[in-house]
Amino acid sequence: MEKSKLIIGISSRALFNLDDSHEIYLKDGLEAYQKYQIDNEDKTLEPGEAFPLVQKILNINSHYLVLLSHRSYFAIKKYI
Repeated sequence: MEKSKLIIGISSRALFNLDDSHEIYLKDGLEAYQKYQIDNEDKTLEPGEAFPLVQKILNINSHYLVLLSHRSYFAIKKYI
């Protein structure tokens, strides 16, 4: 019998506090958002509301964590 796999999708904005970058995206658009991401890619992100949940899920068993962003691949690069 094959083991069942649990697949959970969590928004990067829920996993990390991205309020500042989201505000830039809403106010100034995609190009300003991408520039902000590049300029701040070495800064550690603060945990978001879903961060404790993801930590607990990852401690249950071996898992892969894949983050997706519909705005920019620069955001993905930062999280990995």
